[in-house]
Amino acid sequence: QQIAQAIADFVRQSAAYDKATGAMPEGKDFARWFLESSETGYCVHFATAATVLLRAAGIPARYVTGFRCEATAGLFPLGGGCGPLQGR
Repeated sequence: QQIAQAIADFVRQSAAYDKATGAMPEGKDFARWFLESSETGYCVHFATAATVLLRAAGIPARYVTGFRCEATAGLFPLGGGCGPLQGR
């Protein structure tokens, strides 16, 4: 848990959050470019870097994006049952 927290702190402090972050130069490794060269990033940058570092430290990790739905078998969720994944 201490290693995971240290990685989270390192990634959090590696760049400023900015949705206007420019594109990565062609031919670069995404996570390495973010951690070593970019001064800004947004959710995909921070999540990718954390996942790569966690896995390198032997901690099982996955980067997942998408939607979640609370549904009952046979019923289509209407009105607010689905939404973006957040905080995971």
